[in-house]
Amino acid sequence: MQRVDHSKIGRSLCRLVGLVAACGFAASADAQVFQRAYGTQQAEVQLDIVDTHECGYASVGFRTIAVTGGAFNTTHALKYDRDGALIWSYVYNTSQGQTVGYTIDESRSKDFLIGAESAFGGNNLGKWLVRVDTNGVPQWSRLMAGTPFLASIAPTQPSLGVSARELSTKDIASVNRRQVGAGFGRHGLLHINSPAGALVTGRVYVPTGVDIAELDFAEVREAKDALLPVGPNFPPDLFIVGNTFDESAGRYAAVVMRVTNSGTVIWARKYIHPDPGVSITADGFAVDPLGNVTFAGRRGPAVRGQLSPKETIVARVDGVTGAFDWATAIDDFSAGYQAVEYVRNREIMVAGTVTSGAAAPVRAASIIKLGFATGAFVDAQLYGGLAAGDDERGHDAIESQPWGGYALIGQTNNGGLGAPDLYFVKPFTTLESGCLERKFDPTIKRPELLVKDLPLVTTFEQAAEPVSVINNFLELGQKVFCFKKPCLGDLNGDGLVDDTDFTIFVVAYDFLLCPTNPAFTCCPADLNGDGQVDDLDFSIFVVNYDDLICP
Repeated sequence: MQRVDHSKIGRSLCRLVGLVAACGFAASADAQVFQRAYGTQQAEVQLDIVDTHECGYASVGFRTIAVTGGAFNTTHALKYDRDGALIWSYVYNTSQGQTVGYTIDESRSKDFLIGAESAFGGNNLGKWLVRVDTNGVPQWSRLMAGTPFLASIAPTQPSLGVSARELSTKDIASVNRRQVGAGFGRHGLLHINSPAGALVTGRVYVPTGVDIAELDFAEVREAKDALLPVGPNFPPDLFIVGNTFDESAGRYAAVVMRVTNSGTVIWARKYIHPDPGVSITADGFAVDPLGNVTFAGRRGPAVRGQLSPKETIVARVDGVTGAFDWATAIDDFSAGYQAVEYVRNREIMVAGTVTSGAAAPVRAASIIKLGFATGAFVDAQLYGGLAAGDDERGHDAIESQPWGGYALIGQTNNGGLGAPDLYFVKPFTTLESGCLERKFDPTIKRPELLVKDLPLVTTFEQAAEPVSVINNFLELGQKVFCFKKPCLGDLNGDGLVDDTDFTIFVVAYDFLLCPTNPAFTCCPADLNGDGQVDDLDFSIFVVNYDDLICP
């Protein structure tokens, strides 16, 4: 195949320098990515989203079906292409009892791992781990210990749910919690399963030295830092976050733990707000490039067992020692479920919902970004109709790789397909999607959290049994807000086709065949979709480079 030499490409770009200088490099408010709604007359909500090796997305949540005397929830997972069009939509359930999916993770084998709760199994077996293939077909499922739908002081839904993540060993780590007796007694649970679903180990963690043992687990992730050896003979440590009640302080405290792959506690700390009467939690977290833990959770007054905190706390602690680093309190914003990630420039992104008040006349889905070094506020956007009666909620967001930009999942009452419907926003790296959004400047405070050790007793928990999965394809209506067409050539997701995109394009052009990243099967620089990055793609790129700003 004939190549265009780089000197010719360089001359073509030089011709356009004047245009680039005249237009500038700020993304235009007219730039379009998309906002979408999907749904039926029944209620559909999504709580977690991941990007896929095909450069699309997958998400999980639940569908609520009205029944006599109440409602019945089923786990609902969806797969989308890069433009948000549905590839498949399945509801999953056990043979009896309601279920809710809380996390979804794409495995190295391209299957999806779903962490859910299930009422089938009663108070002894409440955690449901499901593996489905890339087409959504169930491979296996396991019920394990845990109390389903147990209220917490910090629920996005009526429960903190289940977090399930694949490890570098290909084992699956998951956390949840179990009610113990009456009242507020509860224990944290960690399970490690093999890729085939067999239970490798289960651990129960019980706080000691308090009147009522109370510990909720929210999320688990693999630890990563320079002190860890790597290789098959060195299974990774794990971080776990959650919340507990501190008797001496009289309020709830966030919890961060570091444990070995077998569940042995290395350290466990609780982090307490300095103001009397203010409780905080850790609902989710991310591990930064240096191996530290940044958690996001709820903040506010809380009577024991009362579902009251609504504001947000974001804090970073040392991943080796658990020492407190910094904290940022954000008003008028509730963090979504396990909704914190590290993104470009090592910034911290938190997805959630701006509550009614001075910042917004309605509930609005939102993404907030904080700086890496100190947690200082960087940027925020509101998404949704933003008109009287609108109710959009953000539950989770990710950085889209390798296409760039972000993806926010949640719910909306503005789709006209039912109430609520799934809500999916794909913004640029500027957080702009091109419509139905506006800037949000929250009130920020910088509290110094108090740190205490959390003494724990650890025991084994080996309850697990296979359960058949009932799956049904679910047809959904779709509504697209403001989406015109893909912005071909915008390879870094910033709403422009400029020199930074050309740098990415040239690397793929040198390799010719796609993909250049072995983690993916798609290729962003293959603009005409023929599996190669060649002169035909360059001719498309040049046209969009001339236009500069995405349509």
